[in-house]
Amino acid sequence: MTLTIEQIARVCHEANRAYCMAIGDHSQASWDRATAWQKDSAITGVTASLAAPDKTPEQSHQGWLEKKAAEGWTYGAVKKPELRQHPCMVPYDQLPIEQRLKDELFIGVVRALGGVKTVTDAELVKAVELHEAAAIEPPRKGKTKRSA
Repeated sequence: MTLTIEQIARVCHEANRAYCMAIGDHSQASWDRATAWQKDSAITGVTASLAAPDKTPEQSHQGWLEKKAAEGWTYGAVKKPELRQHPCMVPYDQLPIEQRLKDELFIGVVRALGGVKTVTDAELVKAVELHEAAAIEPPRKGKTKRSA
């Protein structure tokens, strides 16, 4: 089985969404309805985690924090994407345990699926194109095993 980084990011996102619902937060959209920045954040997190498999949840959060800060996000008591404010824009040790568990969950999903061979989207497109070309290629004329 082969998973793309985006497929792993989708699983991470949906696991986070399910966890949020379990703790009473129903604000997370499904992957199919997630905004581009949410998907990008998950994809970036998966890519970074696969590149450094020993990364801790704290290091993962630090990477997320730095990326968000570079994009202009700041701390806000309530998440307001339109103002680029997020309550998790604090050091890891200042996060509530519920938020730290989200980092643990993310890393756990990546580690569980990281053992599955991943391919880039370009590799996947190439494989599909080769498969489709083989499926429509006309039979070759000439010697076959039967006529040889």
